[in-house]
Amino acid sequence: MLSLENYLPEDAGERKVEQMENVWEAVKKYLGYAKEYIQSMDVSDMTLVKLCLLALGILIGAAVSEKHKKTVVVVAVLIFSVTYIPVMVKFFVGMAEKKELDA
Repeated sequence: MLSLENYLPEDAGERKVEQMENVWEAVKKYLGYAKEYIQSMDVSDMTLVKLCLLALGILIGAAVSEKHKKTVVVVAVLIFSVTYIPVMVKFFVGMAEKKELDA
């Protein structure tokens, strides 16, 4: 059986791990920047970001060929479900807690 490992230098694995660690450190740094920025945003800023992402999604959807459209729709529905449901549960739990405090 063909394997990529047969064609890589012996120390490629160690270099790959080091590269992944560097990437992870960069990701953590930029996520920290994003978190700080999000905390400074108001409702209108968040609305603009969401509209921008909606427009990007529409553009990507328009660019998908008919051959792959069904797969893209299924993946989009799964991603939407997995991300939207937890956000809304958290929102409604927070709302319920606030109502309890206000009562």
